[in-house]
Amino acid sequence: TDLLQTQEIGTFRSLLQTVMNPRQDIPLISVLASPVFGFTAEDLAQIRGKQKKGSFYEALASSGHEKAEAFLTTLNTLRAEAKRSTLTGLMEKCLLLTRMDSVFGAMPGGEAKAANIQTFYQYACDFEKGALRELSQFLEHLDRMEERGLVTAGSAGGDCVNIMSIHKSKGLEFPVVFLSALSRKF
Repeated sequence: TDLLQTQEIGTFRSLLQTVMNPRQDIPLISVLASPVFGFTAEDLAQIRGKQKKGSFYEALASSGHEKAEAFLTTLNTLRAEAKRSTLTGLMEKCLLLTRMDSVFGAMPGGEAKAANIQTFYQYACDFEKGALRELSQFLEHLDRMEERGLVTAGSAGGDCVNIMSIHKSKGLEFPVVFLSALSRKF
């Protein structure tokens, strides 16, 4: 499964895009309509109906809608966090404020959804270990990986082959183990 195409990661990614630039209508509306913030189609129509011109963010900010105010408070907190924190620090704050992992974890198939969120977080941690560490760079990297279809969901196990270092496999038991490159000198 393509990790970036799952509902939970799509929502998380849209939230990160909205934190980076709230004037992008598609990610913003995607986050608002998600189970995390729970805006209905009627809520979104009311907000847009009050201000038909400009970005949806401007309409949201001037709407006075109760859910909108709560969302904007969360968004402003996350935008401030993005300026002073690392990518993974921002993602931790996202999870803390939105309880996204709990929301998706309570849905049917919740264990897999929560595992996908953890996998996505780990993917960001691995990205941050490299030279690139900014939110915009991470989102661009995700776009490139999505085009290539290189980000997959699910953890290894079951009917698959695990390739790992001896150090990583320490203490694990496997029914069949292949050691490669033993012909060369250590």
